Amino acid sequence: MDYSNEFARHTAPAFRATIFHEPWWLDAVTQGDWCEARVDANGKIIARLPYVMKRSMGITALGMPPLTHTLGPQLSLFETAPGFRKPDHRALLNELMGQLPRHDYFHQVCDPSIESALPLYTLGYDSALTYTLRIEASQSTDITWQGIRPRIRQTIQKAQKTFALQYDLGIDEFCHFYNLNVKSNHKLSWSKNFERRANQVKIRLYEACRAQDSGCLLAVRDEKNVLRAAIMLVWGHGVMFYFLTVHDADPAGAGAIKLLIWEALKMAHAKRLTFDFDGFSRPEAVNILTGFGGEIRNRIAITKISPLLLFARTIKSKTRFAI
Repeated sequence: MDYSNEFARHTAPAFRATIFHEPWWLDAVTQGDWCEARVDANGKIIARLPYVMKRSMGITALGMPPLTHTLGPQLSLFETAPGFRKPDHRALLNELMGQLPRHDYFHQVCDPSIESALPLYTLGYDSALTYTLRIEASQSTDITWQGIRPRIRQTIQKAQKTFALQYDLGIDEFCHFYNLNVKSNHKLSWSKNFERRANQVKIRLYEACRAQDSGCLLAVRDEKNVLRAAIMLVWGHGVMFYFLTVHDADPAGAGAIKLLIWEALKMAHAKRLTFDFDGFSRPEAVNILTGFGGEIRNRIAITKISPLLLFARTIKSKTRFAI
């Protein structure tokens, strides 16, 4: 069965949707190993919550798949059945969460369209804020350019004279460049087996995005044709995400990432998409990315830990620091 087509036929016409909720995306990053809670009314899906389930040492955890940066409940915006009238999302959330299997740990980060975690708080779920930065589709390219800090604009203009943009970077070269420089820049190490599996997920996802016309790779090379930086962009449901980014640490590549971000912003405007910087990977990135303008948006992270797991964590923490 083509689940994507079935989903489209049986989904309420107006959803708080993201590309990360799409069945084809979830299939690509999990090889089909995902589940969902779902509420139907009058033959239409009016609420759903995709998740992945992992079991280890007697503990069941429900969370998000790899390379899936937000998820959370997906809710219908309009009345589709008696008893589920906008904004009666509390009843939908109660039913969704009640369908989840018994679990010791739950964690998902919601899209900014989920503005309140209060209904989930009443069900015993805790929440915390994470942040992203967005530039709306309605904003013109000229306004966006003027909203960028002068020093960053100067860096971009210099980079335009130094680097050549590449729009057809291969996914294999991207994965090799990504692994090499992420490990080097952040002093990380991982096994060849882990790297192979991570590459497979990226390749499946990129191929799925290309099949849906929902993703691309952009790169810059210097005058010697040396690859200096690359980004993966994905888009859907009116939003383009600055999804994966990597650059080398050589000073010769200075300005390459900023040039790529500006090129991505122009692409988003051309496609009439809102541009989402897809969160802040580290605190020092806040000052850099906010230099491109835009508006800070909240992402609510939802977590629930069973009393038994919380007790085990507390005991482990105390014994670790015991003298």
